[in-house]
Amino acid sequence: SHLSELLSQLTSLLNSPPVEREMGIEDVCEAPEAMPVFWISKWIDFTEKYGICYELCDRSMGVFFNDSTKFVLDARRNQLAFVDKENREEHYSMDNTPYSLDKKVKLLDYFTKYMDTHLLSAGAKKASNAGDELARLPCLRFWLKTKSSNIAFHLSNGTLQINFADHVKLVLCPLMGAVSIIDPHQNLRVLKFSLIKEHGCTHELYRRLKYAKGICEKIMEHYSSK
Repeated sequence: SHLSELLSQLTSLLNSPPVEREMGIEDVCEAPEAMPVFWISKWIDFTEKYGICYELCDRSMGVFFNDSTKFVLDARRNQLAFVDKENREEHYSMDNTPYSLDKKVKLLDYFTKYMDTHLLSAGAKKASNAGDELARLPCLRFWLKTKSSNIAFHLSNGTLQINFADHVKLVLCPLMGAVSIIDPHQNLRVLKFSLIKEHGCTHELYRRLKYAKGICEKIMEHYSSK
């Protein structure tokens, strides 16, 4: 699976200790071409009542409801996918949704307006192509909040994202073999795992990658217990 691939990439990477020469070491590891296609740029936790809602970097959206059903809405906000508890998918246009989804569609509309009004995006916006297929948009498979107020998201395309309480975000992509770092000022840089392994990284990044490995293991435990 993508997650076990990511775990093995991180394990291999963390066998190389961080370097003492801190300044500029990550510049040689940069690989902008390995930028992930999707990451979560906004999210809001309504789990006390409904679920968690998020927006991807291309302005498409999703909801992970408390009953484990999911919505994915395209960037133009007119094509909707509903994913049931067994991960079966149904596709609708927003002006033609079934009565059985009425309450959830109203909640989606409320969440959308709330996020558009109140929340800033994390990282650069990727332009969405007019021909983008709803089917290729990932949905949120699992998420968890830690005691230290960090939050982790695992997307169906294999991407693992960790939002730290200090407003640094890591987006780890096993397919690209890369980690994207979004700093508190929304600057994004992409580093290849292979280059980090070759040249090393700062102690701070090493610590965050080690933390990401632990999150990876936790999510794998969750999946294997289901």
